[in-house]
Amino acid sequence: MALAISTPQTDSAPAEALVNLLELSTDLLATAGPDGYLGELSPSWEATLGWTKAELTAKPYLELVHPDDRERTAQVASNIGVPGYEVAALENRCRHRDGSWRCLRWSARSDGKTWYAVGRDVTERKGLELRAIHDPLTRLPNRALLLDRLGHALDRMARTAGSVAVLFIDLDRFKSVNDTRGHETGDALLAAAARRLEDTVRTGDTVARLGGDEFVVITEAADGDSRAGALADRIVEVFTQPLTAGEEHVIVGASVGVVATGPNEGLTPERLLREADTAMYRAKAAGRGRSELFDDRMREEVADRLQLARELHRALPRGELRLVYQPMVSLSDGQVVACEALLRWHHPERGVVPPAAFVPLAEQNGLILPIGEWVLEQASRQGAEWRRAGRDLTVSVNISPTQLAQADFADRVDAILRRVGLPAQCLCLELVEATVARQPARIGETLRELRSRGVRIALDDFGKGATSLAHFRALPLDVVKIDRTFISGLRDGKVSRAIVAALVSLADGLGITVVAEGVEGEDQAAELRGLGCGLVQGFWLGHPVEAAGLELDGFNAQVRPGLGDPFVIREFMRQIGIPARIQ
Repeated sequence: MALAISTPQTDSAPAEALVNLLELSTDLLATAGPDGYLGELSPSWEATLGWTKAELTAKPYLELVHPDDRERTAQVASNIGVPGYEVAALENRCRHRDGSWRCLRWSARSDGKTWYAVGRDVTERKGLELRAIHDPLTRLPNRALLLDRLGHALDRMARTAGSVAVLFIDLDRFKSVNDTRGHETGDALLAAAARRLEDTVRTGDTVARLGGDEFVVITEAADGDSRAGALADRIVEVFTQPLTAGEEHVIVGASVGVVATGPNEGLTPERLLREADTAMYRAKAAGRGRSELFDDRMREEVADRLQLARELHRALPRGELRLVYQPMVSLSDGQVVACEALLRWHHPERGVVPPAAFVPLAEQNGLILPIGEWVLEQASRQGAEWRRAGRDLTVSVNISPTQLAQADFADRVDAILRRVGLPAQCLCLELVEATVARQPARIGETLRELRSRGVRIALDDFGKGATSLAHFRALPLDVVKIDRTFISGLRDGKVSRAIVAALVSLADGLGITVVAEGVEGEDQAAELRGLGCGLVQGFWLGHPVEAAGLELDGFNAQVRPGLGDPFVIREFMRQIGIPARIQ
């Protein structure tokens, strides 16, 4: 807001009015001469900055201004000799008497000899603005500010024919530290990683945090690929050294994806981030602790993924999504006691698209909510049909983090169960550890609410990645599904056997059912039965098929061709001492 103060007149009345205005105003009112010294000041100066009028007028105003803001302020001040020159919103930081900095916003006008200015203290508002565009934990720019700076960098590149490089950094073992040493150590580790990145890049480069353990660096240079590649290698190297997190010293390592580009039509900040992210995942797949430069082959992969994402929008309304079911069998008597619903996409041109290729896309573009709700309703409807046919089965459905984060998710589940007529205890919702890690408090509350209504809760892929046994205590679990890596390890020796035995014993003591995933041989099943594992699931007992291909009769399971060879399964049951209830 500009406020012009008229030049004092020679008679006493206008001069007295000016003095009264200075005395009464809560704004910072001031005059200043061509020598850069302040003249008349309102009393609000002392209230805002702590200095007396004598102290403020004893030295040039620029000495109060933050060094980073002096050049811009001096440029404006140099226009004092231009009568009628106005500035509407100059911001600078001025030193308070206590040593802190206050952010002031100025409007001013020159009569050719004197500046007449009005200012306001906007420190608190600027603080709110800065917090809106900075990550509160690391104080680095967040995604919004990163995209803004990357956009400006691309504009400069277009004007100067320079280059811009984006480095996407992901900490390799952060999740393990976060799970095993707690979120307080994890937060300290992220803050330490942010400082290390700032110390590694050049002045003028941007370091930002996207979220989680993902960081981005923007650098501008004339040497393009070579500069970006050297910086990426240096980042990988510095993260081989321990980070200090509180009293702990932790090595996590880093994988870096790099995209470097010169003037090029069609480049956008979002596209560069996507490409750098793709290169980072290639670095992860190649063994971690390394960097990868985005190339044309990756660009084709990105283009294909974007096309797949567009086609996914049409998959649900066109009826291309289908559910298949895989049985869970009791090792005590061979009964099929539950079936897990698994999603498949039957693309009209690509054929069957595996879930690993399209579920992450659905998570990214928000389609996981309508797709997830459709899966939940279809699986529950199938469960209700089985019950009406006299088949006492539990239907198990995988739930995404985005679904669980919905405030009304428990009510949505209730509505579906009422609509299809399935008792709550016949539905089991499966989630993975990473889901809980995103919003542990909210998701834990949602899970407890679901369980209080009768819905069963399962922790899937237990042991995959960094597992915390604290989940047994913190989550309202009915079922734990041991990851297939432990089951395949039963063939190799004592370690996997001891781990599975300990998990089965712990779960049994807590009243939690254990399901062994990925059972592919009779030797594994026999071992699991000896260890006291109750339920098994895997290709040895049945491949996932659509409901029409899975025929059940009472407590017996009749397996059609394609689900497994009935003779092989009967022989398997005989060898491990279970009555042949599968026919």
